[in-house]
Amino acid sequence: MIAVKVGVRRFSLEDPYYLVLAMRWPTFFCSVLLAFLATNLIFATLFWLGPGSVNNVRPGMFGDAFFSASRPWRRWAMA
Repeated sequence: MIAVKVGVRRFSLEDPYYLVLAMRWPTFFCSVLLAFLATNLIFATLFWLGPGSVNNVRPGMFGDAFFSASRPWRRWAMA
């Protein structure tokens, strides 16, 4: 089934629900992955800029901060 909207542009940010509904599956999964990585990068940068803000993260190690940012998601997925 294809979602069809009449009288508007096909890809408009004014209607995010339709935008997601009209995506193909590979595009949807890539969008979710990019959103996940972008969110982790934002939080990892915040953790990295505040030394000592997270336990078991070596100061100046961005990789440690990045994987600490994704840790809550891994715990949620395993539950």
